[in-house]
Amino acid sequence: MFFKNIVDLIKKNKYLFLAVIFVLFFSILPHLYSVYLAGSSWQGILPEYTNDGLYYYARMSDVGQGNFFLGNPYFLEHRGEYAPAFFVADWLASWPLLLGLSLSWTVFINYLIWPLFLFFALLFLFEELGLSRLISIGGSLVGYLSVHELMSRPVIMQVIFPFFILFLMVLLRYFKNPKQKKLIVPFVLVYAFSFYLYSYLWQISVLSIFFLLIWLVLEKKWSDFRSLVLINFLTFIFVWPVIIYTYWQITSPYFLETMSRLGLVKTHLPTSLAILDCLLVVVSELLLFLTLYWCRSDDKNSAKTIVPFFIVSGLALTGADLSNLITGQEMEIANHIGRFITIWLVIILVYLGIFLKNNYTDLFKLPKVKKIFIFSLLGVIIIMLISPIKNFLPSLINRVTDQNRAEIKELQNIAGPLVWLKENTKSNSVVWINKKTSHYVPIYAHRHVLFSSGGGLHLMPSAELEERYLVANYFRNLTLADIKKDFRSYAGVGNAIHQYQSHNRQVKLCRFLKLERLNYSCGQMMDSLTWRGEKYFFDLYQKYLNDIKPNIDEKLAKYHVNYILVDHREDQLKLPVSNIANAKLVYKDQRFEIYQIGC
Repeated sequence: MFFKNIVDLIKKNKYLFLAVIFVLFFSILPHLYSVYLAGSSWQGILPEYTNDGLYYYARMSDVGQGNFFLGNPYFLEHRGEYAPAFFVADWLASWPLLLGLSLSWTVFINYLIWPLFLFFALLFLFEELGLSRLISIGGSLVGYLSVHELMSRPVIMQVIFPFFILFLMVLLRYFKNPKQKKLIVPFVLVYAFSFYLYSYLWQISVLSIFFLLIWLVLEKKWSDFRSLVLINFLTFIFVWPVIIYTYWQITSPYFLETMSRLGLVKTHLPTSLAILDCLLVVVSELLLFLTLYWCRSDDKNSAKTIVPFFIVSGLALTGADLSNLITGQEMEIANHIGRFITIWLVIILVYLGIFLKNNYTDLFKLPKVKKIFIFSLLGVIIIMLISPIKNFLPSLINRVTDQNRAEIKELQNIAGPLVWLKENTKSNSVVWINKKTSHYVPIYAHRHVLFSSGGGLHLMPSAELEERYLVANYFRNLTLADIKKDFRSYAGVGNAIHQYQSHNRQVKLCRFLKLERLNYSCGQMMDSLTWRGEKYFFDLYQKYLNDIKPNIDEKLAKYHVNYILVDHREDQLKLPVSNIANAKLVYKDQRFEIYQIGC
């Protein structure tokens, strides 16, 4: 009887079950393919499937070791520092590690849970929008596939997207029934939780509530306005820990220089990506507004809830995306908010497409001017989406096929020295290692490193990060050209890319507006090196020659370095290890050597 009921349930929901199987399989496919390529060589060493994947693995591994506040997984001296952002998303991604599972199994479980969470959140949202079960399943699959790569990115955005959709769900239900008292508790909890997860998510949430309050004032719904003020007050109580911790973060003496490394730029000019994303949002909203009001004159119920819902959430996204127009603070806003816009566009366009399909007769009955306007808006959306749609399927395929069997197998060889370090060294040991392998030591050996670009993403002085880079590259016998080439690794994306690009946008705009005719100097176009100035790199090179090389043993002692891990495949050793005092060989295999120093 039990199995018969299961079979009946599957038959009754066959499309849902097929969709779930598809999501699960497609989510874990890159991971399974890595294991398949490695074959018997598999040692659980994960490749970096997506951008910043190894960095987030290091954070997860740190949580798994009981370091819940994520001071700095890389550098011993900054272990007790405040985290650069809130960290509950890391907790949610790391719970299998706390149960004793390996990182490989933890990643596998996350690849199953969070895409499924996103799929069902989208499913319920589409059904809440009034779409049929079958259409909702299809829309949820499209939504999942649109952010498939980001859902493979551990912690951010893998954990974040499902809660964004959950917030949209609560917001939509509020529009449908703002007087429903039992909605207050879930609204407050979801709203408050966004503050603990991701700074860009709570910005969207706050702006959504702000525009919702404005809408209630315009509609003169004063009782609903008061209930929403109550929701804000209750949320404020729940987010006090975030407010206090944020105060501690921003009062850190290293906060501003760390934010500069991460990408903070002082400019009121939005990026071209932000403008394009916001244009798509506005055009989609306008198209929805016009079609619902023009094509369904006999039914205004959906227009009274669906249109305001999309307008409020869309305004929140555009407001966040263009926030630097007011604040003058730009920190990869378009890149981060654009991720939310992507899945939001899928939601509104699926709803819009089904509405047009169901009401196409009303559409063609419209006056010629209205039809031309609607089809023009549709044309704008289609033109703007041609490129991402064209590249969509190849990018999905490449995520699997780009993995190389030889590289995956070679990567597993790192397991040997990592296991040795984990089993034979103290937990506060610091390892000197090349930048390519530096992420793996905190992830698998749970030890600290002398230098890693990932460590620079946490609160610390930039001068120290620069010195760590110079010390860590002692064996390379650095040249001035090397220091320039490695600029991003020790200066961060903000200093190496965003600063000069922001300057160039101002120059282009100035020249476009021909402000030079008004005796205004537009300046010159620059690259990262000319923007930073030759003197900066020359000073670093002189420090390397005159301070680092003659005093290498003292510098290693300063950063409490205990071990040198030499990778004979990747390292460029132009100076001998024997230059380091008391270097003792303690581990050796075909590729790696480990030396203990400071004995």
